[in-house]
Amino acid sequence: AESSSSQVTSQASNTSKVYVEPEDDGFFPNPTEVTHSVTDIFQSKFDDPWPNWNKVPMNIHELWFGEFERRYWWLPEHDNIIKKNFEKKGAARLKDILSDAHEKRMKPQWMNEEVWEGLYNYWDTPEFKAKAERNKRNRASDFLGPRFICTHKQLYSFY
Repeated sequence: AESSSSQVTSQASNTSKVYVEPEDDGFFPNPTEVTHSVTDIFQSKFDDPWPNWNKVPMNIHELWFGEFERRYWWLPEHDNIIKKNFEKKGAARLKDILSDAHEKRMKPQWMNEEVWEGLYNYWDTPEFKAKAERNKRNRASDFLGPRFICTHKQLYSFY
C-alpha cells in the first residue's frame, strides 16, 4: 500500500490544486487562505436572499463545494471531514458577513441589488424583528455569558 506522504507527493505533481488536510474544524496548512477561498466561493454564487446558511438549498451547497473541490485536493479518507469543515466555515463566515451588513444596513460590494433588497425586506418583517428581539433578550438575561449548562451548574455550586 502507498503511504500518505507518497500519495501527497505523487498527487501534487499531477495537479494545480492546493493540498489541504482537516485540522479541528478548519484546514491545514493555510487555514486563513482556505477560509478566504470558502468565502469567495459562496460570495461569487450568492444568487438569492438566503438569510443564513441553513436556508441555502442543498444543490447550492453542492455547487459551492464542487468549486472548492476544483481549487483543493485532499486524501480520500478526509472526504467527510473536509466537507463538514467546509460547511462549518461557510456557515460561520456567512453569518458574520450578513450580521455585519444587517447592523450597518450596508450592502456588501459583492452582493447584487435584488439579493440585497430581498434580505433587507426579510430583516424588516415582523417575524424576523420579533425573533431578533427575543434573541437579544435571551443574550442579555444570561448574566454569566454564553456557557454550557454544566458550566453554570459548576459556577453555582460555589455559592
